[in-house]
Amino acid sequence: MKNFRASFRMVFLWVAFLGCWSVLGTANALCRDGKIPLDEEFRRSKIVAVATAISETPVAEASDPDGVTAIRYDFTAKKFFKGNSQQFSVWIDNTSSRVVFEPGQEYLVFVQPNAGRPFVDSCGGSALAKNSGAIIERLKAYGGRAQNLK
Repeated sequence: MKNFRASFRMVFLWVAFLGCWSVLGTANALCRDGKIPLDEEFRRSKIVAVATAISETPVAEASDPDGVTAIRYDFTAKKFFKGNSQQFSVWIDNTSSRVVFEPGQEYLVFVQPNAGRPFVDSCGGSALAKNSGAIIERLKAYGGRAQNLK
């Protein structure tokens, strides 16, 4: 009977672990200072747009033992709030706190410069466009000045 209880307890704990992992298991960025305020992220960004991710390309470097150091995502813009490049790319470092874009999906993206490899900050407001309605409305009404976004 002791072996049955121990086995049952182990199975129960394992099922509980899997249940928690399936709900909480996605990696999210550690934002020590919290999310970037909208006005600050707008000022930092060279492009702010609603755009569709059209492709993703792993970027490999020989010095990396796993081979993939970043993912390059290519976008086609639908609406600009800042910038005017119809097609643009961002590089996302291959870390546990990376932003992941799915080709074919439409996003609100804040593209920041970074030594020739533009990126999207995982602590910023970039997200699926369908989940960003309130921010998109604020951007439409902002009047062209970041201070109006506070």
